[in-house]
Amino acid sequence: MAWLFVKVVRYPALDTYHGEYGGTIVEFKTPPDQIPFMDKLGEWLADRVPAEAAKKGVTPLKLRVLKDTDPTWWTTWQVEFWGHGSLTLVASNCLRSSLTICSRATSTTFV
Repeated sequence: MAWLFVKVVRYPALDTYHGEYGGTIVEFKTPPDQIPFMDKLGEWLADRVPAEAAKKGVTPLKLRVLKDTDPTWWTTWQVEFWGHGSLTLVASNCLRSSLTICSRATSTTFV
């Protein structure tokens, strides 16, 4: 597996926030990068995670988007989102509401 960083975003609240926060990891697959516009589709789906979190009232802290291009027939994307609020709903609803390609969604909470 060769994971490549596509996007790393540190939101301003990360520098000043002290308290409980949680993380969500969402993994999904798209057709290979050689097909035109598949990169844009993967990035668009990855951007849905913070958008869905904002709808649920979650304060965004950090976002990391990675992709694995080793498999020939698909690209595996992994979105790691950290924020303050209830991320369990975000993990279960983020991509499943638009497409049913979300293969793994987990949520954890830290203090």
